[in-house]
Amino acid sequence: MGKAENIKNYYKKKYFEKIEKDIENSKFKNRHTYNGNWDKAFHNCHTRTDKQKFRGLLSDFKLKIESLFKVNMTWENYGEWEIDHIIPLSKGGEHDVNNLQPLWKNENRRKYNKLDFVSEAN
Repeated sequence: MGKAENIKNYYKKKYFEKIEKDIENSKFKNRHTYNGNWDKAFHNCHTRTDKQKFRGLLSDFKLKIESLFKVNMTWENYGEWEIDHIIPLSKGGEHDVNNLQPLWKNENRRKYNKLDFVSEAN
């Protein structure tokens, strides 16, 4: 094994040690605390920005987003759709559960930070 390979293995080992440490310190260590993709979506919103804290409860978030699901949206296919700010943060919108909606990924990309975006009918 050459010097380059030794260096690569050293950093690979350090990387995996860091991941293990992060998992150990994480609330997801005990799988029973993980509620699935809706929990992941909530935490993505909750930790999205340091400047503006997310206001909302996990239970409110889940019910609100589910009530706005379009045809074929489920928590199992989160990733094909995303959480969108109805009034974009850049336009004065708040990081609040009442300012969020699910949008298909391609729709969210088209909407960007527009206020007058009309979603595709499903």
